[in-house]
Amino acid sequence: MNGFQLDFAPRFVEIEDTSKITMFQFAFDIPLSFNETQPFIEIGAQYANMEIKTYGLSISESAFGYFVGGGIKHYISNNLFIKVMLLYNTLDFDTKIYGYDFNMNTSGFELTTSIGYRF
Repeated sequence: MNGFQLDFAPRFVEIEDTSKITMFQFAFDIPLSFNETQPFIEIGAQYANMEIKTYGLSISESAFGYFVGGGIKHYISNNLFIKVMLLYNTLDFDTKIYGYDFNMNTSGFELTTSIGYRF
């Protein structure tokens, strides 16, 4: 129940039939106590690929970003745990559409829960 933890989280989001985002996140958890229930700080990096197909427009773009936040982790057993986190998340997509440069920034706060297993 003690020590730092490295996380890997794949994600896929589809918004109607017009856009898809595939994301891979790598996170580092820093515990602030070593009890059964422990607050922690989380920092991480992410890679995302976004595809948009709408109104005759087709865009496929990749981006790197980061996230930072914290939460509470509770160990149900020695290896099984649950986490509740509040993260600030940001990604910047730079693309060209019909010869014009566009920057699409996605950022904001995210409230997340997860179940994990420690090997």
